[in-house]
Amino acid sequence: MRRLVCAIALVVLWAAPAAAHTGFDPDEAAPGSVVTVTLNAADERADAAIAKVELFPPDEVAVPFADPVAATSGWTGAVLADSVVWEGPPADGAQSFTITLGPLPVQTEGQRLQFRVLETYDNGEIDRWIEDYPIDGAEPEM
Repeated sequence: MRRLVCAIALVVLWAAPAAAHTGFDPDEAAPGSVVTVTLNAADERADAAIAKVELFPPDEVAVPFADPVAATSGWTGAVLADSVVWEGPPADGAQSFTITLGPLPVQTEGQRLQFRVLETYDNGEIDRWIEDYPIDGAEPEM
């Protein structure tokens, strides 16, 4: 995962704590800005395909969503009260979804935003990328 950096303050968007599994591109944005990012979701299962991806902002921070775009053919994106959901016909391999976020909250230096992601597969299994990723700690399992 890369960081969203501002000259005055540091705001990091984590689309899930596990950097190798989901992430934003670009991963840098200034506090107070409106940014269009791509959520990249890895397909972690050889025997199933991704059928739904849900993106949740941090509980304690309001992050407005707008314009979710599904890059995967046949998929749709929708903004719900507390999340963004993309779903469609099962798709093998990594999937990418574009969304506009913002304005991003103003954070103090060293703070970051950590989003949670749920990936639902066509066999009903769910990968829950919901653990906090410590600033100076090891990557959590999920």
